[in-house]
Amino acid sequence: MFLQTFSLIGNEMNCQKCGKCCVNVPMTPEEYRRLAERFPAITSAAIDYGFAVEIHGPCPLLAPDHSCTAYEYRARVCRMFPVVVTGRDEGGFTMGPSDFCMNAATVTPADIEAAKKLRLDYNAEMARSWQAFQRTNTNADQMALNFLASRQPWESNNGSSPDVKEARDALVSVVDNYEATLVKRRKKA
Repeated sequence: MFLQTFSLIGNEMNCQKCGKCCVNVPMTPEEYRRLAERFPAITSAAIDYGFAVEIHGPCPLLAPDHSCTAYEYRARVCRMFPVVVTGRDEGGFTMGPSDFCMNAATVTPADIEAAKKLRLDYNAEMARSWQAFQRTNTNADQMALNFLASRQPWESNNGSSPDVKEARDALVSVVDNYEATLVKRRKKA
């Protein structure tokens, strides 16, 4: 059995290599650029939204045995797994073990805290990317809607499909949360 080190804090987990976690992987443009330079095969499944990239379908970097051929270089979302975003609260995103990972029971509170730190870095990079993209692209709102719709089915506040304004507002909230976090960090320093 393949023993994969859960990279957040070194928690070892016995990965069952089901490949379920390696589907429709979102990443920042910078993460994608770094991976594509080393592993050109990833470009075959990339959907570039301008401010974010999604590896659509099964990741082409999975080996036939479902081990990751880019393990040392993988994206933050991959590094966080089996910790995932489970919802939102007044403080931002809530995180916990994945519902579909057979190793979710191995996740500790320390793993969740480490994943939250990675998520903050991911959100900060995504926020910078979104701000730059929004300044230079007239179709930014529609691209935000396309990206968010690709991530997971979600409903608007009125129970219908989300509209462009809601998609934009969702991304703006990520930027606002990032900026608020920076202010808090500066006050502590």
